[in-house]
Amino acid sequence: MFGSAALLGGLATSARAEAEADNVEIEIDFAGDLKEGDMRELKVGPGDEDKVLISRYQGKLHAVGNYCSHFGAPMSTGLMFDDKVLCPWHAAAFSVITGAVENAPGMDGLPVFPISEKDGKFIVTVPAKLPRKHTQNLAKRDPNDQRRYVIIGGGPAGVSCAEALR
Repeated sequence: MFGSAALLGGLATSARAEAEADNVEIEIDFAGDLKEGDMRELKVGPGDEDKVLISRYQGKLHAVGNYCSHFGAPMSTGLMFDDKVLCPWHAAAFSVITGAVENAPGMDGLPVFPISEKDGKFIVTVPAKLPRKHTQNLAKRDPNDQRRYVIIGGGPAGVSCAEALR
């Protein structure tokens, strides 16, 4: 038993080290220029769409995916209101802190990337292959809950309601 537990622990450590090896650290060279409520895209890879959105909210830098999970609009061309970034195409809203979807029609959140400070420089750490969205966790179904609901209306609000009640 001890040997297999140690082997599994070793595999987990190896997988974590491999995942960290696939990460890329990119300096945010414009970090000092971002004022409160500002946001800007940062190119983090060789592809045209290898970009993350860097924003400053309550004095802290945040990094999320730069493309709307609904239809792929570049979030850097949207608007930032408080801690929310609004999609320029359909007004889906996402938290720049957690990446969580805050307003329809988005159903999935934006991926979040850590930012650290090293020697006075701000660094964002991203995976070599950027994810386009972050699937939100849904509540677990309770088989003992026999309640029934009727959703009146449709569109994004109806779909969001159905997803939340599942």
